[in-house]
Amino acid sequence: MHHGIQCAPFFAGVALGMVLYYVLFPHPLIIHIGGTSQYIREDEVIQRLLDTFYTEQEVDRRHLRDQVEVVTTQDKKILKMANNNTTIRKDVEDPVKIHCVVFINEHYGLRLATAVANTWGKRCSSLAFVGRALNQTTPYTIIHSNHSFYTSISDAQKVMSEAILYIKNKTFQNNDWFLFSTDTTFVILENLRLFLLNHTSLKPIYAGEISKKANGFIRPFQSGGIVFSKESLRALNVSSITSCTEEETYELTKGLCLSINGLIDVTPIGPHGQSLMNLLPVKLLMRTKVSQEEQVSPSPYTVSVRFLSSQNMYSYEMLVYNLNPYGINKMYM
Repeated sequence: MHHGIQCAPFFAGVALGMVLYYVLFPHPLIIHIGGTSQYIREDEVIQRLLDTFYTEQEVDRRHLRDQVEVVTTQDKKILKMANNNTTIRKDVEDPVKIHCVVFINEHYGLRLATAVANTWGKRCSSLAFVGRALNQTTPYTIIHSNHSFYTSISDAQKVMSEAILYIKNKTFQNNDWFLFSTDTTFVILENLRLFLLNHTSLKPIYAGEISKKANGFIRPFQSGGIVFSKESLRALNVSSITSCTEEETYELTKGLCLSINGLIDVTPIGPHGQSLMNLLPVKLLMRTKVSQEEQVSPSPYTVSVRFLSSQNMYSYEMLVYNLNPYGINKMYM
């Protein structure tokens, strides 16, 4: 009897472990391959995705080398900084000045805007928010608008016009690049600056998009970010934004008449052909990729992630900037 009492905690622990396992992985995943069905547990699929992520990092490293191995002084500087990622932020922050404009979603009050201000927004050279007048006192600049960026494309274009006019009157001379982002987007400014360092703000270029579309699905609100060079913002005729004849229900970018104004899309592309801007959240990305029998391999040079909640924003801040496993170098080169 005494022996049985001693074994009781052991069996209780085993039982608890089994319960937790089936709570975390309650159902086997069904993957269709070549017309046949194979039952694979979700933990096995996730392990395969992680294995693929780590084995494909060398491809990303080679891709960065291909991008920066152009024989110019500027590109050699980029390569040097990429090999020493501890100094990259300091070296590119001054030469790449980015003014950030964030569109407030009034449906969530200032919860999302506050999350942006407390996370990636503090790495902008300067920061302003634009949205409907809210009866709340804030420590950051708000450009008040009578329109909502999130109700319709036409209203979004009007808010965009107001933000551009504000920039041209207030902050145009002090910055070379201008990022317009929703408050559901997380931006890694260091990666954006590294990308922009290889471009000149004297050319009419832009990168990114703001859209409701995501992998064939339509979301309730616009999300994403677009960065414009100083010359592209100068060339962007504000009157053509509101009078643009292109009819687009879900994507703001197409409704801005960018090509008509002579702007060039230079959105950064990863080694597998995927955009490095405005990715889906990892959880959603893994679900859609697994269902499509594709592998998830996010690049370490990802610029931004969209369709995030305020909690997601703080989570990305912690994961990107505060976690670094001992003995594992961050994979910049």
